[in-house]
Formats: sequence, C-alpha cells, structure tokens
Amino acid sequence: MIRHIIAGGCSFTADGIGGDPPRNDYAGNCSFVHGAKPRTWVSHVAKELGVQSLVNVAASGHGNMLTRHAITHIVNNYDYDPSETLILINITETMRLDFVCDWDDGNRSRWIPWDPELMPWTYHGRESPVLKQVFRDMDTEDIKEISAISVRQLFEDLTNLGFPFRFLMMKDYRFDSNLAPRLVPYQANLIAMHGRPDMWGFCREYGYLANDNFHPNDMGHWCIAQQVLDQI
Repeated sequence: MIRHIIAGGCSFTADGIGGDPPRNDYAGNCSFVHGAKPRTWVSHVAKELGVQSLVNVAASGHGNMLTRHAITHIVNNYDYDPSETLILINITETMRLDFVCDWDDGNRSRWIPWDPELMPWTYHGRESPVLKQVFRDMDTEDIKEISAISVRQLFEDLTNLGFPFRFLMMKDYRFDSNLAPRLVPYQANLIAMHGRPDMWGFCREYGYLANDNFHPNDMGHWCIAQQVLDQI
C-alpha cells in the first residue's frame, strides 16, 4: 500500500511541499487530503490515493541536479519504509545547473518550496551572478552531461535503497544524446502519456496547455494524474 509519496522535478510538478515527512512516531501529513486544492498532477495523485504524507520538493526553474539532491536527502533523513513509499519524478531539460547555497545567501532562489527545518540548505536562483558565471565558463555539452548523470545517479540511488519510483518526462527525451542512454535501462519505470511519451507533448496534442503555451493547464494536470494513477 502507498502511504507516502515523495515527488521532485521542475515547474511541471511544483506545488509547494504539500505536507510533512514521517518522523519516528509521527506518520506525516498530506495537505491535499485535508482540503488543500491541488494545482499540479502529483497533488491530484496524492489526494486520490489518500496518502498519509506527501513531500514535493519540485522547484520551478530548477533542474535534474536539484531533483536528485533533494529527493536523496529526504529519503535518507526521514522515516520512510520503502514498502509503503512511492517516489514520483519529473525529468526536466538538461540545460539547467543547480548550485547549493546557504539560506542567508542574497542570490538564493525564490522558488525553493522547503524551509530550513526540512532541509538545511537551498539553491542559487537562475539569475544568480555565480550561476551565470559558471554558465559562461562551461561548455554546453558538459552542462547537459552533468544533468543527465544526475538522473542516472538518482535512479541508481533509489534502486540501491529499495525505493520504488516512477518517472515522467517534461519533454520527449527518447532521442536526447545525453539523457536517452540513462533512461533506457529504466523504461519499465516510465509513465508515458496517451499518444505521447511526454507531458508537454501530450498537453499540446490535446489542447491542455496553459496560456503560456508551455505548462499544463488545470485539465492537463488532472489528465496527467489519471494516467499516473492508471500506471502505478
């Protein structure tokens, strides 16, 4: 039985933390079971399943490095039973770098959903001069490769720890030279959308994109959630 959900990714999944992790004799919490309105697919999934706890560390504008680091931290620092936990991951584009920083750093991201009590560190914002300098100094292919390796490391970490996980793709990365080789061994873990393998392509195909022509709209998130529920 799925009692706990941990989720991570970018703005396609971000909806605030959404609850609390289990600690010792505390079962955790899921705000969407107690009346909060879901805004993204993972919140709909948590509400439909009636889970005891949800921790959603997805952060708008951030990438696969943050997803790996944040999910691994949550798994290793709170009282999760792998037999009762499902981890849901939204793989995002590889042209994003994530650099850890302190909470008092003036360049920290305003999109990080957690607070220092959940995790004692945060990340640089995309407009951080530190991050911009790194982008200027690094080769594009190196950035993409680091991001893709983070996906592989996350999948390996969760497999070694015995945690079941499923992943969705923000866009179609089946032919991405950096990501595709890392995803092939885990095709059984992919949640593909009806008619398209990726969330963005699915929502574009069926008219479920928001006004920005990029993110899923409310119906898109609900439809993605139904497909996740059908496949887990």
